[in-house]
Amino acid sequence: MIRVAQVISQRDIDNRASSARLTEYVKLKDEIANRSSLQHAIMTLDIAAVGTLGGFVLGRQVSDLLLLLLIPLSTALELWWLNHAQTIGRIGDYIRIYLWPSIMEWEQKDGKPDSYEEVVTTTSLLDRSTLFIPFFVVFIGPSIASIADTIRAVRNTEAWLFWGADVVVFIFSLLVWINYLQSSSDVQATTGASKS
Repeated sequence: MIRVAQVISQRDIDNRASSARLTEYVKLKDEIANRSSLQHAIMTLDIAAVGTLGGFVLGRQVSDLLLLLLIPLSTALELWWLNHAQTIGRIGDYIRIYLWPSIMEWEQKDGKPDSYEEVVTTTSLLDRSTLFIPFFVVFIGPSIASIADTIRAVRNTEAWLFWGADVVVFIFSLLVWINYLQSSSDVQATTGASKS
């Protein structure tokens, strides 16, 4: 009789642990979805800022120097976007490396088949570095264009200082992006090697 109580008790514990893992999985997937939505909003905001400031400058309604405001704004949005990308990557790595295997270990005890998460981890998907082209078009390209366009409009010391500060901010943002790409490929190489 004691043995039956211990088995029931262990099964109950296992069910609660499995339920907790599944709840954590659902919450983390929701966080990924929310952060992805915020990334889309950030990109939309940057595109709107580039279009608005660029439109005023191209329409010759304001000085070309107005484009100097675009670089700090675009860099701030870029850093915000990258923060979400890094967090999404970390959550995905946690799910793939730690959480999902423990869920599947429990689920396979019940004879359930593989799932979407397992298929995703075994198929070759495009890695995070493929984000370079759209990221370049939205964040980096307009900054380069702003720096190139405004250099001919800079005529006084204050404008040169602002232009120089923008160049420094742009170089910083470029280094942050390069670091993100390198850390993404390092994580993928590490997790890919651990799965082999």
